[in-house]
Amino acid sequence: MQQLSSVQQQTRTPPTRRRAALAGLGALAVAWLAGTAFSAHVTIAGETGAVALTAAAYALPGVVAAALVAGAAAALIALRAWDPPAARAAGARCAVALAAGVGVGAAAAAAFLAAAPTAPHRTLVAATLAAAATVGGAWGWPRAAEVVAAGVAAALGAFAVGWGLSLAKGPVQGFLGGGDDAAGRITAEGRSAILAAVLSGVVAGLVAYGWLGRRAGHWSRYLLAGATPGLVLLLGEVIVRVGGASLVTMTRQISDADATLQSWLDGSRLNNALVVLFLGAITALLCAGRALPRPGPADPDPA
Repeated sequence: MQQLSSVQQQTRTPPTRRRAALAGLGALAVAWLAGTAFSAHVTIAGETGAVALTAAAYALPGVVAAALVAGAAAALIALRAWDPPAARAAGARCAVALAAGVGVGAAAAAAFLAAAPTAPHRTLVAATLAAAATVGGAWGWPRAAEVVAAGVAAALGAFAVGWGLSLAKGPVQGFLGGGDDAAGRITAEGRSAILAAVLSGVVAGLVAYGWLGRRAGHWSRYLLAGATPGLVLLLGEVIVRVGGASLVTMTRQISDADATLQSWLDGSRLNNALVVLFLGAITALLCAGRALPRPGPADPDPA
């Protein structure tokens, strides 16, 4: 028992360090939301008419996913600042988490409205952003704060992989066999999407395990943390198809080509979310399994 207690003390992160790590995680999540929203605004602001609608529909899923993660991170920070954790009732925790998510969503929506005062779709995008951050805040309220934090870190890791591959889109597609003709570009796009999903899932699982380490306990905690980025993407799809339904519908009605493109994008994002979900969960479980202590040599038979 004394040895077990000493091992637990060695693997438990001091509260001060954990709070600092959580604060840094929250800052990264909010910064990612701000950067994603700003990038979407720049893309949309440079276009008009049907092209602007298409650009907004294309950018909305990424911004919604970032808002979900930022809302959850804000909820974690708000709950962590309220001590002692054992004295918090479930209703009070939920209220604080929702308030944190609403705060992030309101700030993001207000910033988008201020940056795009003349865009015809600004109200819809702002409302969808606010709703996503609020849902993210609700996701952060359960008592399994370490698992949620590991999921947030894993999601940011997966986002970073996608961003890095987008920056190197030309060389990556050339390496994957993209040609100058339309067929070659389509083939390279499909292969790039598969590569991004696989790398994002693996990185998500590694980051989830790296955050939890060996202190997570039951294997289901690693499973949930590793699967969180995929769940975020799936939940983001639901929010986009509900909150942004009118925007997507208007985009589909522009032309048959736009309708075909939107259908392809919807299927591609869904496949990407499923791959990230399963690979993230499996990678985190494999890392946790390999970290388990190996059984010692069997005791010799006294007979």
